[in-house]
Parts: sequence; structure tokens; C-alpha cells
Amino acid sequence: MNIATPISAKNKPGHNSVGHTVCPHDCPSACALDVDLTEDGRIGRVRGSADNTYTAGVICAKVARYSERIYHPGRLMVPQRRKGEKGEGNWQELSWEAALDEIANAFVKAQASHGSEAIWPYFYAGTMGQVQRDSIERLRHAKKYSGFMGTICTNMAWTGYVMGTGALRGPDPREMAKSDCVVIWGTNAVATQVNVMTHAVKARKDRGAKLVVIDIYDNPTMKQADVKLVLRPGTDAALACAVMHIAFRDGYADRAYMAKYADDPAGLEAHLKPARRNGPPPSPAFRSTRSKLSESSSGTRKRPSSASATAFPASVTARPRCTRPFRSRPCSAPGNMKAAAPSTTTVRSSA
Repeated sequence: MNIATPISAKNKPGHNSVGHTVCPHDCPSACALDVDLTEDGRIGRVRGSADNTYTAGVICAKVARYSERIYHPGRLMVPQRRKGEKGEGNWQELSWEAALDEIANAFVKAQASHGSEAIWPYFYAGTMGQVQRDSIERLRHAKKYSGFMGTICTNMAWTGYVMGTGALRGPDPREMAKSDCVVIWGTNAVATQVNVMTHAVKARKDRGAKLVVIDIYDNPTMKQADVKLVLRPGTDAALACAVMHIAFRDGYADRAYMAKYADDPAGLEAHLKPARRNGPPPSPAFRSTRSKLSESSSGTRKRPSSASATAFPASVTARPRCTRPFRSRPCSAPGNMKAAAPSTTTVRSSA
């Protein structure tokens, strides 16, 4: 990209215009943006589109400062070839034509020597945008280069999600604003998904919704939560099983819905039931998970004292609720805090 990329020649001298675009980052939200454009075609202030009901005029801090990245004096603007050994920091500038020719010749030689599958276009997303990021597939298909699953970081999450739900899709995130309880599990939304917090806080303000945050460390999102659960790393599955067990046991599960859309809700319910002293033994998978969570610091196993103890294998802390509007920093003044209910004290499992 040039230092100044002309976007519109119709701007009146001394007047800025507003352009409409989409964030090039690979977040699933693909946030809509309003961008101020100067008369010479440079971008200025970047903000979330007010007309889009998801962004609602809000955008994350790193995208709000996008102009600083584009026009930074240290930004690499031309191809460079390394001279000497790695780590020496010695580089030689090339023209775009020379760089493309050098890369293309290397591809041709590799294909001639080892076949087309010797070349593997290895890429993912970053800041290329939804359209541009996949444009290299045209070259891959035309030349019959090696292929790979279109991700280098989410294979495990995608595979598990599809096995659990049947498809890689979910509800409209704007429905959070209509919820009575919002659970943010495994993401620091205050820092990385600010629009999630926009709708979660709207649910809290308009509906009195509770915000539950689950993670393995105390982060800024935790500080906005009504209830926070800090888990030991790797115990998310145990907590999920415990929550499902309670939902079945206490009548919160929507059995009619599961009978229509789920494969084996009865089998899942039976699998989640805790083993009894005189009942059938637990399944190998359940027994393996429970044994790992039951190891104490001394290396001896301890039997949980109750089912509720096994529900939270790590410390669970309920934080007094902040009555001030959401902001990037947590409330700290005692006058802004409500006393926690007696039932929301800090607890630890006996595991």
C-alpha cells in the first residue's frame, strides 16, 4: 500500500468524508467500519459503524488506531532479500517485479524436480480480509499445489464444536442483549472482543442479566463479572460435564428440544450421572477425568464430599457486582460495590 492511497477525488478542499468498509482482521464478527478520509486520500479516525447493529458504533482499540499502523515510518513498503546469514540484519531492497520473478522461478524449479505437490502454500488469515485471504487458492488449484485444511490454529476447536453441535455455526451474537444470563467462557472479551461486552452489558442494564466469566486466570473481563470461575488449566471439560449433570438432575434441561435435535440425550444423561457406592461403576472416560481431578498436592486421592464439590474442580469466586456503567477499568471504590449475597462466597472443591 502506498503512503497515501487515494480513495476519492471528489472531496472538497479542507473537508473530510466518511468511507464505509469492513475490518480486515480475521475475527468472526467481521466488524463494519466508518473511516474518516482526508482530502488527499489518507485515512483518519476509524470507528465501528453506527448503522450496524452488532458494532453499534464501537470498535476495538487496535483497529481504532489503524492509521498509525498504515502510516508508521517503520512500515515495510518494498520487498527485501536477505544478504548474508540469518540474524545479521543485512537486507537488500528489490523491485516488486524482481521479487515476484524470483519466487515464481523457485516454484517452477521445485515443481520440475519433485512435482507440483512439493509446493505448499502455507497461510491463514491475519489482516488480509475475508476476500483477499483466500485469493491464493486460485493459484493452488491451477497449479495443483499441496492443500491443507484452511486453518493453522483452530482444528481442535472446530472439530470438537462440529462433533458436539453437528455444524460449525451458532446463534446470532446480538441475542446476548436479550439474555438473562450471559456466560463468557475462555475469552478475555474486554481486551479482544469489545462488541461482546457491548451486548452483554446491555443485557445487564436492560434486563438485569447476570454475567458469568469462566477462564483459567483473573483477567479484565473477570473484573466485570457478577460471578467468576477460575479453573485449573485443562479442567473445562469437567466443569462442562458438571453443569450438564446439574441441568439434567434439577430439571433445567429442555428435554423436548433435545429429543427433536440431539442424537442421544438419554445416553448423555446416563454418562454424566456420578457413580454411587452400590451402583454400577462409572464409564472409563468419566473415571479417567475424575481421577485426574482428584489428585491432591500430596499425590493421594481424596473422595469428593458431595456432588457439588465435583462441579467446580478449581477455585470459584463470586465478585461483588459493580454498579457503575461498564468501562475498560474495573470499579475499585467501596462505595460503588454491592455486598455479595451470602451464597456467593469463595469456595474450593475437596479435590
